[in-house]
Amino acid sequence: MLFDQKKGQLPADKNTPVIFYCGGHHCDLSHHSAAAAAKLGYTKAYVYSAGVPEWKKQELPLWGNEASGVTVAAKAAAPGALPEVITPDEFLAVLAAGNVSLVDVRSEREFATGSIPGAINIPDGDFYNSLDQTIKKLPTDRRVIIICATGARSAGAFFAVTDEPDQYKNPHGFQYLSKGIAYDADGKFTILP
Repeated sequence: MLFDQKKGQLPADKNTPVIFYCGGHHCDLSHHSAAAAAKLGYTKAYVYSAGVPEWKKQELPLWGNEASGVTVAAKAAAPGALPEVITPDEFLAVLAAGNVSLVDVRSEREFATGSIPGAINIPDGDFYNSLDQTIKKLPTDRRVIIICATGARSAGAFFAVTDEPDQYKNPHGFQYLSKGIAYDADGKFTILP
C-alpha cells in the first residue's frame, strides 16, 4: 500500500489533525489511509469524503495544484513528441478513432463499478510498489493514455513511469488525462470540468 511508503511524511506529533482525501465519495483510499493513521496512533485522523473534486471547487490547496501556488514545471518534450497531458477534446477524438489503449489506475473495486470499454485496469499502487513489473503490462503498439477519477492518480502513475525514462519506450505516445471522469456501469462516462 502506498500509505506504508509515505507514512514517514506524517507529522511527528500524533495529536496533529491530519485530513485524508482522494477521488471523492466513490473512492475509498482516504478511508483506508485514515484508518491506517489511526492504527499508528494519530488521534485526529479525518476523512474529507467529498475528496479532490470538491476540494478543487473550493480552491483549497493541493500539492502541485495551481491553488497551492506550487506547480510542476513541464518537461521539455522531444521534437515531435506528444505533450504529457491530453486535453479532453483530444481525448474524446482519439478514443473515437479507436487506436489507443486506456490504462485506468483506479482501484479494482472502482473499476468494477464502471469503466470505459476496453480500458486496462492497473491500480496506481502498482506503479509505486512494482514499477518494473507494471511497465511490462503497458502496451507499446499504440498510444497509451492514463486515466482515473480525478486526474491525480493518473498524473502520479504517469510521472512514476516517466521518472524512469529508459524503462518504457512507446513510439506511439504516452499521456495522461488531468481531468476527472465520472463512470457509469454501462460504460458511458463524462469528463468532469
